[in-house]
Amino acid sequence: MRILFVQPSIPIYRLPFFINLASNFGSSFSVLYSKGDMGALTPPHQYSWSKCIGKAVNIGFGFFWQNNLVRSKVQKNDIVIISGNPRYISSIIFVIKVKLLGGKVIWWSHYRSSTSKKLRMNLRIKLMKIANGIVFYTQNEVNEYLYKRKEKESRPILGLNNGIDVKPIKDFRKKYNANLREFEILFLGRTSEKSDFNILLDSLNYLDLKDVTLNVIGNDDNYSFNNDKINFTNRYKINWYGKLIDEQEISKVANRCRLFVYPGAVGLSLIHAMAYGLPCLVHSDLMKHMPEIAAFKIGITGSTFKQNNSKSLANILSEMITKTKVLNEMSKNCLNIVENEFNTESMAKKFVSFIKELK
Repeated sequence: MRILFVQPSIPIYRLPFFINLASNFGSSFSVLYSKGDMGALTPPHQYSWSKCIGKAVNIGFGFFWQNNLVRSKVQKNDIVIISGNPRYISSIIFVIKVKLLGGKVIWWSHYRSSTSKKLRMNLRIKLMKIANGIVFYTQNEVNEYLYKRKEKESRPILGLNNGIDVKPIKDFRKKYNANLREFEILFLGRTSEKSDFNILLDSLNYLDLKDVTLNVIGNDDNYSFNNDKINFTNRYKINWYGKLIDEQEISKVANRCRLFVYPGAVGLSLIHAMAYGLPCLVHSDLMKHMPEIAAFKIGITGSTFKQNNSKSLANILSEMITKTKVLNEMSKNCLNIVENEFNTESMAKKFVSFIKELK
């Protein structure tokens, strides 16, 4: 029996999860992927378990094809974990091949995301029916899926609680004490339309935030405001750090901040910030975030503001940043949730147990 993952690519943040699985499953484990330029997220080299099968090409109308995937060898009793994106036609055909040859299929995907549409969501659910087991990004998605099912789900189903490798963060993280930190906040992620970064910038216009310094890690060079960075920096207290991937460099910034603020649809950036013990401020429409919002608990790990409302963001932020006792308690809660639930080591343990159940 082999364990085969099919992925469009392997971003660097996914490496610890796969390395952990490779140590558990040994030579029977491999990841089939397409090589692409992911910039700073591109892994430094290949691994014994990673098999580059060819390019992923756009075949039109928003659909893709992974070259050589359908031709990949499949044996009876293989367990294939497919990245459940209906746009990859080659994956659907490969799944049919696996089933015909006596293998088992695990469907791994979001149940919903910030951009989920009813039609696409229904299509994913229909395609899942061919799978022998289902893996969603979080336990919250599992609960929602089972709640909305009209028929009983007999297949094994797992919520991974998608996270990051917290070990290197522990090496550089300083103990959080809001009383000893300046009025500095952290934005961690791409300053793209998805992040609604302009809402955060607009909030800095309010007098209540005149003493707040914004630290930006991971800005997107293609975003239009980059042409006006000097103007923004002159108007507000902003430090721009670019696309940092070295955890020691990230820690130098995160360890100064009182809060993490993300105005748009937050995902793994939330987990990253919580791993530093940073209380979080995100918008209040929790259905319009990525699955990782499951780690966030209102009043426990942070607070919310009204979506697309810079005044609401400014009001909540100015109030929240001064409540040091509350922030210290939130920080402890953030660390507890990430270190016990939303990390790659926990993900791997859950997945190994899931495979045993599937057998």
